[in-house]
Amino acid sequence: HIKLNSLHSSRLFDPRNSSTHNVPEYKTMQYLQHTRGLTRSVLRKYGVGCAEYKFPSKKKKSGGSGGMEYVSSTCVTFPWLMRQGEVQE
Repeated sequence: HIKLNSLHSSRLFDPRNSSTHNVPEYKTMQYLQHTRGLTRSVLRKYGVGCAEYKFPSKKKKSGGSGGMEYVSSTCVTFPWLMRQGEVQE
């Protein structure tokens, strides 16, 4: 879980993110800072990151298979915090 959280956090804080490169990550950081009022140091402290996930849409797949269509969305991620005694290896 630590490696996955590090990946999500590094995507959010990638210095190459801009309005023309890694746009979803850039927009996520802009949202967190300017709309939610969070500083970069607070986001780092709490391990906030971002990742692409797929969610079912209301549309059915084309082609008559009857399955659900899935759409990608950039999501803000937070680490799952547990007490050391709760973690079993």
